Amino acid sequence: MKLNKTTEKITNRPPIFYLDGGAGRILCAIPALEYYALTHYNFSIITHLKDEFFKENPILHKYVHSFGEEGLFENVIKDGEMIMLEPYFRYEYYNQECSLIQAFDLEINGGYCIGDKSPSLHFSRKEEIDNKRNIEEIKEEYKSKEKPILIFQPFGASAQLFEDGIFDYTNRSFVMENIVDIVQLLRKDYLILWMGNLRLNISNHENPIVYVNEMGLREWAGYIQNADHFLGCDSVGQHLAKAVGTKSTVVTGSTYPINISYPDDDMVTIFDVGEERRVYEPIRITMDQKRAEKNQGTMLIDDQKIDNIIESIHTNCPLPASKLS
Repeated sequence: MKLNKTTEKITNRPPIFYLDGGAGRILCAIPALEYYALTHYNFSIITHLKDEFFKENPILHKYVHSFGEEGLFENVIKDGEMIMLEPYFRYEYYNQECSLIQAFDLEINGGYCIGDKSPSLHFSRKEEIDNKRNIEEIKEEYKSKEKPILIFQPFGASAQLFEDGIFDYTNRSFVMENIVDIVQLLRKDYLILWMGNLRLNISNHENPIVYVNEMGLREWAGYIQNADHFLGCDSVGQHLAKAVGTKSTVVTGSTYPINISYPDDDMVTIFDVGEERRVYEPIRITMDQKRAEKNQGTMLIDDQKIDNIIESIHTNCPLPASKLS
């Protein structure tokens, strides 16, 4: 296997892959780490999402440690070689030549080794039973057994609550007026589960929105696995949907689909609303205010594109025959 410059300097010291940042990018590191584990047996992974993403993973779980693990420095770090994984630093990534998953492959394995492999999550039998039962109970509670379940993640991690509403300065989240329009067009036919703690009060008695409290990412992955469709932005939800095999519709604005999503994938339908005027923002490298300003408003969706999104969801998540009659 061809080694990159980072791993070439490692001799007798076991590598320790330091994996931080947002949840989506940590999930996207899994395929490259699994490939690495096929031929390497003395290494470690440190991350803050051990239990969420690496639990039950038959290949990687034994190598993973949490940041706050007692004795971590003495038992793991002290005699190892720390490797900070930073896919955003890759030339191929910031020039739109590869995806986040591929950038991790270049970082860890020194080449494009994993093919089109995508992230995967593993659940215990008990978790699978509980996740399925939870969705069934929600359908029963909301008297919506006939409705398909649509999980909607409108806001990414950068969205914030202000006095006049919820806004995302990175232009990766849906804008509020579009959220209201989309929900109004879908709520009659689908039971919508709202993913995220930032919420708009747009529920009603006739076609309510399901707001779920105190849910971890692993629980959300289980819900998405048992849902009929996922709708989201450039955030962790789309990667969870891919990892558990649920069809998704993804809307992108300031970020490039080739970098952060799954173009040309039959399971993912992408609406790139920022394509015509977006510029790349070198996040985690430099803060370029002028480039950020050029991306303002790139997530604003016009009426025609909203109609196209709704039509796509109906196509990829057909309604029961009883709803069409």
